[in-house]
Amino acid sequence: MQLTSGLHFAFVERGLIREQVPGGRVWRTHYPASPQTPGEDFAIVARLLDSKTGQFTMVVGGTASWGTEAASELITNPAYLEQGLHNAPLDWQKNNIELVLQTTITDSTTGPPQVEATYFW
Repeated sequence: MQLTSGLHFAFVERGLIREQVPGGRVWRTHYPASPQTPGEDFAIVARLLDSKTGQFTMVVGGTASWGTEAASELITNPAYLEQGLHNAPLDWQKNNIELVLQTTITDSTTGPPQVEATYFW
């Protein structure tokens, strides 16, 4: 949680991501009540430029394990990554990027990542 505390989207408590602006959006994990009941999890994927080294640092994590799995799928699957970056500015390769992802949990299985929100700077 500390690593994302200064970001636009941040983990603020267990199971919760908050947009760090007045009136910002909130995403909260909905744990499945049973294996047959769908649930919902969220994740943050961020790529941040380290001004000291000039290298990028990646943050990939979910509010629970399902979100982390979906975030990992996004950064390792070119089709998901392309979908996640479709609203990116033309010079996105030089910018910091932050995405909030959603995934559905069905029968304890993680669904594909869906981009809920993006922020580029």
